[in-house]
Amino acid sequence: MTAVADIRRIFSVRGIDPDQLTQTPPDSHGTPAFVLTTPDGTRVWFAPLERAGWRIGWHYLVTAHGALVEHGRTDSTIAESVLPVLHRHTNRCAA
Repeated sequence: MTAVADIRRIFSVRGIDPDQLTQTPPDSHGTPAFVLTTPDGTRVWFAPLERAGWRIGWHYLVTAHGALVEHGRTDSTIAESVLPVLHRHTNRCAA
């Protein structure tokens, strides 16, 4: 299981502000989701994607002002696979 401390550590060395990362309560399967909230209020929700107890990737959902902006999944099991999505939306806010 991945904890918010792990996510913060992994992403902070890759240019993501760890203070923008929070963890949601676990879902019915015990899997938590993580949320990156940017200064403009955009939220990137991401969580491990599992099948039959095996992690097969990560899924993500991006909302801005209550509207769906982007969603998808990665085919990699490492948390870093969502970095392009996180950077795309944090860099958009900084511009």
